[in-house]
Amino acid sequence: MKKGLVSAAGGGALAIVLAVALPGCQTAKPNTAGNSIQTEQAGLAPNGAMQYQAIDFTIVFANKDAIKNWKVEMVTSSGPQREWSGEAKNLPSTLMWDGRSESGSLAPEGTYTAKLTVDYGTSVPAATAESSSFILDISPPTGSVTFNPQQFTPDAQGAVQPVSIQIKGNSAVAKMDSWSLDIMDPNGQVFRSFDGKWPNTQTQWDGKSPSSASRCSFPDRGPPCRASLRRRIH
Repeated sequence: MKKGLVSAAGGGALAIVLAVALPGCQTAKPNTAGNSIQTEQAGLAPNGAMQYQAIDFTIVFANKDAIKNWKVEMVTSSGPQREWSGEAKNLPSTLMWDGRSESGSLAPEGTYTAKLTVDYGTSVPAATAESSSFILDISPPTGSVTFNPQQFTPDAQGAVQPVSIQIKGNSAVAKMDSWSLDIMDPNGQVFRSFDGKWPNTQTQWDGKSPSSASRCSFPDRGPPCRASLRRRIH
């Protein structure tokens, strides 16, 4: 604001205040909306099948010309486990994580999110974006197979009743998905196979194979078997 004096009629001096608007020198703040990091996978299992051993992310940066630097972290309840960072000249559109921490060992299993932090300089706060949650599953599922009764026993009329087979399984992080069961004969060959999806984990067996009408003879502790339990990662 500027002040000045002007001459008034009659020779007197009249003080007049002149209000002058001076526009400030301001720099437009960069638009930071639109950053994102996302995955289409539900998780990863580094010790599992090949297609689940890593997880892929798609990254979108907003207002790339204004970016100073960026950082991506794999974060669980105990804090960040793996980090990538770079400058504006190196903005990745995709990123893959194999489940390993900064030390190179497998990170703790659990629920994670991927966090993107973008620095636009001192004029605005850093912008952040997070992916949907996903799981890192390391421990294989555990389970058991129960036969009831353990032997095929004829009833009063001489008929042999089927054996009930119960599959039990548990996974520390992922949900149980499916199971398969191979019953072996005394020579170690597959005699009969079953499979199913969770939560249908019970079946019955009449002691016969699909290709034979005769029953196989098994020890009192029940037939030897081999079960595979699969958890849901996809």
